Amino acid sequence: MESGNRIFAQTGTQLFRFSAFNNLRNLPMSNSEMRFVVLHHTAWPGHADHYDLMLQAEIGSSDDARVLKTWATAGDEFPGGAPATELLKLPDHRLIYLHYEGWLSNGRGHVSQADAGELVFLKEFEEAAPKKWAFQLRGSRLSGEFSLLPSADAVYLFEKKR
Repeated sequence: MESGNRIFAQTGTQLFRFSAFNNLRNLPMSNSEMRFVVLHHTAWPGHADHYDLMLQAEIGSSDDARVLKTWATAGDEFPGGAPATELLKLPDHRLIYLHYEGWLSNGRGHVSQADAGELVFLKEFEEAAPKKWAFQLRGSRLSGEFSLLPSADAVYLFEKKR
């Protein structure tokens, strides 16, 4: 079912919204295709509005699989600004956030997609102790080669290769 630039899909008793950025036609079609999403997270009492960058590190067996490596901006600035954006590492998120928009449970605010697209790791992804993650993003706003470099504790520098 369609409404404006949104596509709705019914699964069981739940209705999911897919944005124009990442609709049903853009979901992973093969094990080699990974996705990314940038969510604008707003209206969370006690927290500043911010953006969440989520990178798919594994295919995942269901929408509940926690395979999205996630970082948040400190403020309400879209990540990827020059020369680098500081991002705070968050716990892994569920795969459903690749295509979910709407209100979050337990009063945690609202998320809407700011960008989404294909993700290609340029060097082998290492979970244990990544020194530097290098990858290519193919989205409408973030497009090109990027890296995430640990800076301090859970802080990473996110920058576009110029």
